[in-house]
Amino acid sequence: MNAKEKQYQGALDAMFTKEGYLKSNLNPTDIAARVYTAVEIAIGDGGFRAKEVVENFSQLMEMDSVRYSKQRKFYG
Repeated sequence: MNAKEKQYQGALDAMFTKEGYLKSNLNPTDIAARVYTAVEIAIGDGGFRAKEVVENFSQLMEMDSVRYSKQRKFYG
């Protein structure tokens, strides 16, 4: 890889995650809002279940990998 290609790759790495998502779109508030909207679209119950899903999601995101593995074992 020449210097120009390295510079270009560095810019891409700074802007995107390895999965290809923009890093700026990955803050927890935006993720929670999009999860809420997705649940509301799917269920359409006025937001009650969507709020519950976002709360559960927030709790899962705070867990370490061991505790999260236990949750997956019990709840899928």
